[in-house]
Amino acid sequence: MGQASLSVMMVTAATLLLCGCYSTSLLQEPSNLAPKQVRVAVGASYYGGKPRYHSGGFEGQLRVGITERVELSVKHHGLGASAGAKVRMLDEKPYRLAVLTGAQLALIGDRPSAGGPSGVAQGNYLSLLGGYAATSWLDLMLAPEVQLGVRTTQKSVGFVGLGGHLGLAFHPSAHISIIPECSLLSIVAGPSAARLHSLGEGDLRVQCGLGFSSGSAYRQ
Repeated sequence: MGQASLSVMMVTAATLLLCGCYSTSLLQEPSNLAPKQVRVAVGASYYGGKPRYHSGGFEGQLRVGITERVELSVKHHGLGASAGAKVRMLDEKPYRLAVLTGAQLALIGDRPSAGGPSGVAQGNYLSLLGGYAATSWLDLMLAPEVQLGVRTTQKSVGFVGLGGHLGLAFHPSAHISIIPECSLLSIVAGPSAARLHSLGEGDLRVQCGLGFSSGSAYRQ
C-alpha cells in the first residue's frame, strides 16, 4: 500500500470518527455478561432524519459484567460518549428481558451546511430490551425507549424523545456476534426543529448500522 493511499485512509477514518452525532444505537446483544466477563463491540452506522440530516460514522463499546444481573458499558461515537447499565429482569429461554439506562454527551450541529458542531447535547435514556432466541445462533431484539435531555447552543433548552430499537444478533460462535440494527428517535417536546436543526421538536432521527461484538461467552 502506497503512502498516498494510507494517508487517504487515515483522513477518511478520522473524518468518520470525529463526525458530530447523537447516537441512538444499542450495539449489544440481549444477553447479560457474567461477573468479571468482558465484551468489546465496534460498528459502522448511517444517521438520517429530518429536517435535512444525514451522516455516517464508527462506534466502539466496552461492556463489563458486575453482578449476576448487572453489567456496565461505555461507548464512543464520533464527538460523543455514553455510559450505561443493563439490569437483567428475565432470562428464561427463549425469552430475555433487561432494563437499559444511562446518559450520553455529544457535540451536535444545528445547520447541515455548517462546517462543524454548533452545540452540546446531554441525554438520558431508559429502554426495555426484549430478546427472543429464535435459534441457538439467532436472537431477535426489540427495545422501546424514552429519552430526556438538554441541548445547548446560545442557551440551554430541554427535549423529550420517544423511539426504539429493532435488531438481530447472529452468533457464529460463542465468542462472536454480528449485530445489524436500526434505531428511531422522535423528539416530541422541545425547541422548534425549524429554529434548531438537531434535537428540536419534530426532529426524527434514524440510525442503522452493523456491529461486531466479541469477547467472553454468555452463560448457557
